[in-house]
Amino acid sequence: FPSHDTNSGLLQFSGTTHAGIRLNNLTTAQRVALTPLSGMLVLDTDLDEFCHYNGAGWEYELNKSVTTVVTTTATAAANITGLSFPVEANSLFLVEGYYSVACSGTGGIKFTQTTPALSAMDITYDGIAGTATTSVKIRSLASGTLTATAINSAATTSGVIVRGYVRTTTNAGTLQMQFASNTNTQTSTIAINSWVKITRIS
Repeated sequence: FPSHDTNSGLLQFSGTTHAGIRLNNLTTAQRVALTPLSGMLVLDTDLDEFCHYNGAGWEYELNKSVTTVVTTTATAAANITGLSFPVEANSLFLVEGYYSVACSGTGGIKFTQTTPALSAMDITYDGIAGTATTSVKIRSLASGTLTATAINSAATTSGVIVRGYVRTTTNAGTLQMQFASNTNTQTSTIAINSWVKITRIS
């Protein structure tokens, strides 16, 4: 249709030999530079995701998973391979996920995340503590600062629920999920199929 044309009737496609509808493909920079209208939908080719403008901001989800087992023996934070997300400036992201974890000893695992400078965050890591029947919820409020208490110190295989938010200010960048062994030389593991989803809501 010509630019700004409006179709007031039913728009219907049929057949099995065509690829379907192709929406406007834009880079993140091109999308952010738009003067969008409420209800606009585009494909962001940098994110490889559809983005919807809700009248106040762009909404979209990014889903990533661990496809190769990630391990560390260090007490310093290490990246969880596969769980790295581009985040825009001046944006609010909801964060939720699940880690399948294991330890070779009873030291347990600590968690954190790194974010662009000046970001605010509150992310809770919820898992088992010293035994398979006790739980612990630990908040991470600062980029790169490991949780104060270790999770999975029962030296078993268990799950960790991840939930919270990250709010960026003037700096765009990367949200990188991280973990560390609580005791040096203990092997801590993030298993395949661990995942994190971030949702930009404003």
